[in-house]
Amino acid sequence: MRRRGFTIVELLMVIAIIAVLSTIVTTAAMSAMRSSREKRTEAMRIALQSAIATYHAQDPDEKWPGEIENLAKKAQSDVLSESQAQRVFQEIVKKSIGATGLKNPLIDPTGLFVARSGISDGKGTGVGFTEALKGGPHRQKIGVSQMAFGYQGKMTGTFHRFNIIYNAKTDSVKVSTCCHECCGVSGCTKNGSAGRPLCNVCHAAED
Repeated sequence: MRRRGFTIVELLMVIAIIAVLSTIVTTAAMSAMRSSREKRTEAMRIALQSAIATYHAQDPDEKWPGEIENLAKKAQSDVLSESQAQRVFQEIVKKSIGATGLKNPLIDPTGLFVARSGISDGKGTGVGFTEALKGGPHRQKIGVSQMAFGYQGKMTGTFHRFNIIYNAKTDSVKVSTCCHECCGVSGCTKNGSAGRPLCNVCHAAED
C-alpha cells in the first residue's frame, strides 16, 4: 500500500507549531537574560555605593573621594557629571588594588563591568574588569585610569554608566542607574508617578 505524503495544510500546521514553540523559548531566554542583567546591575551598584561609604568611614577626617568632597565642602547636593563620577570610581578601585592584587579592599573590582572612557551610553558594549585589564588578541587593554564603570542595559545589553548622587542634607552618597532618585538636587523638576522628582537629563526610559 502506497504511503500518503503530508498535505500542505499539515505542513503549515507543523511550521506554525514550531514557530510558536520557538517564540516561547526565545521569550523565556530573553526574560532570563534581562533578569540576570538586572541582578548583576544591582549587585554592582550596591558594591560601588558601599565602597564609597567605606572610603568615607575609613578616612581619618571623614572625607569623601575628591569629587564628592568638593560638593560636601560647599554643602551642595548634586549629581556628579560623567567625568566626575568616573574619577571617583577610578579612585576607589585604585585604592583597592595593588601590583599583586587587593591591598585595601574597599571593593573587589573583578565583578565590575567597564568600558573605555569616552564611550557613549547605549552606543557600545562593555567588558568585565579582569578581561579589560588583560586585553587579548582582539581587544586592547584598558587601564583603570581609562575605565568608565557601568552596567549592561537590561534590554540591549549595551554599556551604561552609573550615576553618583550626593545629598548635602544627610551627607550621604547614592550610586544609581538614573538620577531620578536625587530628590532635592538641582535640576530635578519633573514629577514621577511615585511623586519623586525626575532629572531633566535622564528622565527618558532606560533601554
